[in-house]
Amino acid sequence: MDSPTIPPKPDPIASADLLTQAVKVIFSWAILMPIAVIVSGKLLSQRFSLSGKYDDQFNIRIPGILRIRSTNQEVILGFAGFLLSLLVLGCVFGAHVYDFVKSHFGVDPGQFNSLCILSSLLTVLWSSTLYVLTAAAPPDPASAERDRLGSEIAAHPK
Repeated sequence: MDSPTIPPKPDPIASADLLTQAVKVIFSWAILMPIAVIVSGKLLSQRFSLSGKYDDQFNIRIPGILRIRSTNQEVILGFAGFLLSLLVLGCVFGAHVYDFVKSHFGVDPGQFNSLCILSSLLTVLWSSTLYVLTAAAPPDPASAERDRLGSEIAAHPK
């Protein structure tokens, strides 16, 4: 008669590596970067207008947890803001960003993922700051006059 087989014990190191890989993906590409692109795009589109027609959409859906979407110029401004942050962080700080994330957050996501994580956070930070500072600024009289004239022209087409 055969003796029952005992399943092997899971390797704790392999489990920890799998968890680390999951955290890397979730907090760099899969979740954090898209949310940063959408949020910063929405904020920047309130302050900047791009000419032209766009039919772009960017959605994140996690059923029962999260649903967030950006459209048109929000997508373009969000990605542009993220890429600008990524370029600046990569060129100016490079490997120091990786060391910072590893030592301060206790996870080793790798250098490029570290740049993506901090670029995401930085993009939301500077776009929010820009949004708040430009909202607090008094309206430009020339802009108000231009908007008034544009409304008059639109109301009375020839």
